[in-house]
Amino acid sequence: MELMETLEKIAEARELIKRYEEDPDALSKLALRISTYNAYLGDYSTDAYMSAASKRVKEYSKQREEGAKPSPADNEAKYAVREDEAYADKLNKMHRDSANLVSTIQTRLRVLENQLKNEI
Repeated sequence: MELMETLEKIAEARELIKRYEEDPDALSKLALRISTYNAYLGDYSTDAYMSAASKRVKEYSKQREEGAKPSPADNEAKYAVREDEAYADKLNKMHRDSANLVSTIQTRLRVLENQLKNEI
């Protein structure tokens, strides 16, 4: 699944939460969908982090080969990957937020379960 499609599916699922607030079956299915999409998002987040780290190591090595001392070479490497790391951080934040959303749905399902138990 492509990244943009994953993000769109998570956004669509988020919109449905309010509609299904009182329907345990629908909420459960929605949590499963979000968890599935979130797994894809986690893959993209990990790939982005790995790519940034690899790029940073390559830049550091290049700087050192050109004669830069360790600290300046590290600073140059950090500067070279700042946008990549910011992108990876953003994906990671979206991943955590979606996981928190699933936890919130699970809490709501427990509340509904307790309400049903109290009615019986």
